[in-house]
Amino acid sequence: MRILVLCFSALEDIAMTVPVFRALFEAHPELQVSLVTSTKAQPMFKEFKRLQVVPIVFNAKHWEWKALFQLFRELKAQNKYTAVADLQRGLSSFALGGFFQLSGYRVVRVNNGRKEQKALTRSQKKIFKPLTHTVFRYATVFQKLGFEVPVADTFFPSKPQFHPKFTKWENPQQRWIGMAPFAVELGKRYPLDQMQKVIAYLQQKHRIFLFGGETEEKKQCIVWAKAFPNVVVVEEELNFEESLDLIPYLDLMISLDTAYGHMGANAQVPVVSIWGQTHPYGGSAPFGQSDKNALVPDRKQFPELPVSVDGNKKGVDMGAIFKTIPPKKILEKILEVLD
Repeated sequence: MRILVLCFSALEDIAMTVPVFRALFEAHPELQVSLVTSTKAQPMFKEFKRLQVVPIVFNAKHWEWKALFQLFRELKAQNKYTAVADLQRGLSSFALGGFFQLSGYRVVRVNNGRKEQKALTRSQKKIFKPLTHTVFRYATVFQKLGFEVPVADTFFPSKPQFHPKFTKWENPQQRWIGMAPFAVELGKRYPLDQMQKVIAYLQQKHRIFLFGGETEEKKQCIVWAKAFPNVVVVEEELNFEESLDLIPYLDLMISLDTAYGHMGANAQVPVVSIWGQTHPYGGSAPFGQSDKNALVPDRKQFPELPVSVDGNKKGVDMGAIFKTIPPKKILEKILEVLD
C-alpha cells in the first residue's frame, strides 16, 4: 500500500509534515509513501525508511501544463498508488492531482482554512481566535483516506550521530543556541540592530549558531561571526544535512516565523519564536511547543495585528511594531527557557 503525497511549497510548510509522517508510519507499519517535495528539503526525511522522496527543483517551468503532465506520467510509471494526498493545494498541485483524478485515483486535498485566515487577518470585524494547526490539517487528509494519524502522541527519534565537525565547538561551560535571524518576508524580519544586541549579549557565555539566510543575509552573519568570537555561521561550516544533524544537539532555537522553528520543534529542542505581521493563532507555530515561548507584538498598541498569514503585506510600519518586542524582552525569555 503506497500513498503519493504532494508538498513542495515553502520549507516551513514542508517541515510541518514531519510529525505527521512519524505518527502515520508508527500507526501503519504496512504503509509506504512517495513524497514529491523540493530538492532542498530531501534531508529532512532521512529518518523515514518507508518514505521515498521524489525531489524536484520547482521553478517557473513546472507551472506549464506540459511539464506538470510529464511529471504526472513519471510519477505514475514509478509506482502504483492507493491514493493521492495533496498537502499543497496550490495551482500546481491542484493540476497535478487533477491528472491523477482523471486517471481514476482518489485525491484528497488539505483544507488550508483560507476563510478563517481572512477572518483572523482582516482589519474590520476581525475574529481573533486560534485556528487549526497545519499539522492537524495535514493529518486530516490522511484520516479522510482511512489512516488514523495520532499526532498528539508523536514520538521523537534518537539523536543522529554526533558529527566529528561538531567537536571543535564543544565547551562544557557553554550552551549551544541556534538562531535563524532572517526571513524572506519583510513582515517577519526583526530589525538587524536589535537582533545584533541579542547576539552580542548571548555570545558572551554561549555558543551561537546562525542558520539560514540568502546571499546578503549570509554576509551579515559573517560580519557578526567576525565581530563576536562565539558566533558560528552554520552554512559556512556545514551542508544542509549536517546542519539538520546539529539541531538536536542545541539547547535552544530562536527563530522568526520561519522553517527553523519547525526544525527545532521536530528535534524536540525548545523554540523561542518571534512574530511580526503574523501570529501563532494562524496555525503555523512550532508544533508541540509552549505558547509562552512565542513572543508577539503588543496588540493593545497594534490591535490590527495579525494582518497577514505569510508576512508579506505591504505598507505596515514593522519598525514601530517590533519596538514592542525589544531585545531585553527576548533575552529575558531566552534565559527563562534555558534555566
